[in-house]
Amino acid sequence: MPVIAAKFIPLASKFYSDTFADFKQSIVFKNDVNVSDGQGGTTITYPTFATVDAFIFPLTGKEKVESGRLISDQLYKFLIQPVAGINTTMKITYNSEDYQIRSIKNYVESDVLIEIVCEKGVAQ
Repeated sequence: MPVIAAKFIPLASKFYSDTFADFKQSIVFKNDVNVSDGQGGTTITYPTFATVDAFIFPLTGKEKVESGRLISDQLYKFLIQPVAGINTTMKITYNSEDYQIRSIKNYVESDVLIEIVCEKGVAQ
């Protein structure tokens, strides 16, 4: 199987890049890091982990009234080429908005495409 995978991955990556180049959007992965605040405590910062191209698909959305405020949650699917080290504690920034990662799935386990489901409008 390694021989087939070794040939398949470059072909699939080239197809992905050539076919969908006009539809990709740039997204930024950010991870949370505790840093000293200079007064004996810590604060959380979100440095950039990686910037990649992605396909973005809206999945579902809902609105509700809670404590007199209108709250909306939206699920999105991001398809990206594999990036080592991403996990569900990170967030994605796209168009200056933050998306909380809910799941990461290696699509068809081919190391060609990863599916990430994110939620917009919620806290970590």
